[in-house]
Amino acid sequence: PAPSVEQAPCPWSLVNDEAEFHFVDGKLVGTPPLPKGVSFTSLGDNAEKVADSLNLGVDLAGDVVTSLNTAFMTDALLIEIAAGAQISRPLTLAFETTGATSSFGRVIVLVGDGASVSLIETHRGAAGAAAQEYTVLEFTLGRKASVEHVRVNAADKTAQTLSTVAASVAEGASYSTLSFTTGAALSRHQIFTRVHGDDAKLGIR
Repeated sequence: PAPSVEQAPCPWSLVNDEAEFHFVDGKLVGTPPLPKGVSFTSLGDNAEKVADSLNLGVDLAGDVVTSLNTAFMTDALLIEIAAGAQISRPLTLAFETTGATSSFGRVIVLVGDGASVSLIETHRGAAGAAAQEYTVLEFTLGRKASVEHVRVNAADKTAQTLSTVAASVAEGASYSTLSFTTGAALSRHQIFTRVHGDDAKLGIR
């Protein structure tokens, strides 16, 4: 079971605990029952499949922060949304740190042609612990796919967070991301995108 710690509060009220992937100190410790059309593979399930999905839509090999994540990641998660699937409730990625640790979470989301999904990403940690977090999320959207992504950084005020998002958006697809930061002593959030094909849409807020 995941350790219980005193956490800095998270202001986001739309988190769907029923569909929550839970990372503690960079390791995946909890996976939810998933709706039809959603599947996942962890690094422990099939390391080769997950490794082959890294840097798939956007080449992040030259980015220093991503390279650090790749070198030290202790776990990774591949989420696949089947073509045409319309996922009505958000999926949640909950990242938690339990002390003055360094963590390196990695999540890859592959969204099939015509599929639609919303994803909420939250970051919290033990109060007073100067944790360091290096998180990378990679999205690859097929034709006419749609992704709504909300990120809430509610890390403790002593924490340092360096996060990366990469999104590859195909013809007619739409990717929208909204980021809130309410915590952390130092926070850097970088976004890399590749938009290809007519009528692709990208929203960054």
